[in-house]
Amino acid sequence: MSASPESPPRIAGAATAHDRVLLIGVLVWVAVMIALWPLATSFGDEVGYIGEARLVLAGRFRPLPGDLGIWQPGAGGLVAKYPLFPSLLMAPLFATSPRAVFALGIASAVAVCLLAGRVLRSWGDSSAWALIVLAHPTVVIIARTATADVPLCALMLGAWWALRRDRFRAAVPLLAALFAIKATGFLIGGAIIGGEIWRRLPALRRREPHARRALAYALLGGGLGVCLVVAANVLTTGGPWFGYSHESLTAPPFWFSHFPRTAPEQLRTVLILPPLLFLGAVPYWRMREPAPLLVIVGFGSLMCFYFFVDSGTNRLETWVLAPRLLLPVVVFLLVGYGHLLAGLMRRWRALDQIAGGVLIAMTVTLALAVSSRHHRWQIPMGEALEAAQRIAGQTGVRELGVLEQAAKAGVLFPGRVRLVASTEAQAALVLCSDHAASYRQRDREGPYSCRLPGHHAAHRGGGFEVLVRDDAQR
Repeated sequence: MSASPESPPRIAGAATAHDRVLLIGVLVWVAVMIALWPLATSFGDEVGYIGEARLVLAGRFRPLPGDLGIWQPGAGGLVAKYPLFPSLLMAPLFATSPRAVFALGIASAVAVCLLAGRVLRSWGDSSAWALIVLAHPTVVIIARTATADVPLCALMLGAWWALRRDRFRAAVPLLAALFAIKATGFLIGGAIIGGEIWRRLPALRRREPHARRALAYALLGGGLGVCLVVAANVLTTGGPWFGYSHESLTAPPFWFSHFPRTAPEQLRTVLILPPLLFLGAVPYWRMREPAPLLVIVGFGSLMCFYFFVDSGTNRLETWVLAPRLLLPVVVFLLVGYGHLLAGLMRRWRALDQIAGGVLIAMTVTLALAVSSRHHRWQIPMGEALEAAQRIAGQTGVRELGVLEQAAKAGVLFPGRVRLVASTEAQAALVLCSDHAASYRQRDREGPYSCRLPGHHAAHRGGGFEVLVRDDAQR
């Protein structure tokens, strides 16, 4: 592929009106998120990230027995499973208010949308079509979690756009953060850098100073990212590698044996939600943009061999959750898809005139539909957490014991937390659940019990209980 000149904006005179539609859509979407702010965590990954953020606030990088989080066996004891960088971003939010950690995902989704608007505007399209990013159900649900998936997409799109627009001083920290935010950041960052080198290859062969400067900054960003990752891993695991452990798998995490199960779900993602989403790759091919294509084709193909793909309790939920790990591919495809839709609508002037209102309505409707259901599902956890905080204040207890199956609610307790076993009676205040933490687990009832020796229930609701030791201060 060779470099191509920038396409001149075809709707420059209407840029303000289109940007106004985009801004209204974003503000209404944020208003929905604020009105239905998450009450608790949804994925086990969040317990890991927030648990590590709690360690950072306690002045430690290594967990001790009883610390709540997701840990793996490592050299000299337990180590954090997930990268440190997302937890560093969450730590000041948690210190402000535990539930403020969800602002990271919501702000990242807004950043992705606004960046997509800039890309579309540079292609001569209405920036309002970027609202399809916020209307995507997977983006909505994952933005409501304390995970690294949506921040990864924001850094990816920002790094590519900064390199594409020759804003090298912004590209360097964005690339470094992209490498550090998640283990797959290496792959995506490498694709962005490789794609930009490919695009500028003719100029590099001619030894043009500007192209060589672009190459230097891109490699500097990647190099700083590697250094940041290694430094963070040394602090948390004692070595240069992430704390991921796959000892329970019979094959490596990326392997051919996973393809028959994983690939169909990834294929459905680019076929169904929205229909024929894979066509979003066409504009990048036409415009000779290899970096997004490398992410779409390279990273997307690789994830077809990964051992895990998210799922729900029914087909519809699985369609929404399955794209979670493929979200970088989905984001690039959505931008290209928006470009195709914008071009299609321009052929029908009457439809083009109402497109802005339709986009806002669609964004709000889907945000409400997904967020309201998610919020209702979290209500029992939110009520149990609120009860634990109230009872802690009434009894003067400063530490909350949390059973493993109640970790998704307990990790947001503002005071000290300690993981306890169902046979323990030492903790004065315990948050418990009589069903499994995993929403996907079919047999959620299982052998779980909230009967702890010497404790009585001070709160019951939605399968959760707050237990108080019989001799606790009242």
